[in-house]
Amino acid sequence: MFLGFMNNFFELELSLPDNYIFITKNNMQSLIEKRVGELDVWVIDAIKEYINSGSMSMVCNPNLYDPKIKTCREYINLLATNDPKPDPNMSNEEYLLALKKSEQMANMSAYQIPFEPIKFEFSKIPSFGQRSIYSECKGVVEDTYNCQYSFFLDKYYYNLTLHCFENEKDASIIIFNNFVNSLKEIND
Repeated sequence: MFLGFMNNFFELELSLPDNYIFITKNNMQSLIEKRVGELDVWVIDAIKEYINSGSMSMVCNPNLYDPKIKTCREYINLLATNDPKPDPNMSNEEYLLALKKSEQMANMSAYQIPFEPIKFEFSKIPSFGQRSIYSECKGVVEDTYNCQYSFFLDKYYYNLTLHCFENEKDASIIIFNNFVNSLKEIND
């Protein structure tokens, strides 16, 4: 079940799954302080600069915090950038290949490991996204999994990414897909 629409992220209106919280630059520090032992501070510290810039937010369920491994077992990151829209004369195939190469370079630069997608394909999710891409890959940490929807809207390029454990991915993917499908475009 999803809570009512109550959060905005750039051109998107978000509906959160039950028990999930929306972490932004406006509430990050107070959530960390209030929810000691429920939020993975090292993950938030690693992306704090992006969250503080306002270009990134996170959605997570503090009930999924695992004190044995000191991390939440699932995160959804939302990132918006001003990346230029692709050349309209570029074919879908050329665009897909260029984006895949870009992801490979970014992953190698950030983590020094190759990006080897399990899936990398066009998607109709979200239905209002322009040139929406769906990708899946193994996570950076052993036994983890990532999947992502990337798409353009009028002003921004969005990456919505699920990070979870490989052995729990089926349940996490359901939550993630329901979350992405619940998004609405904010029309000015």
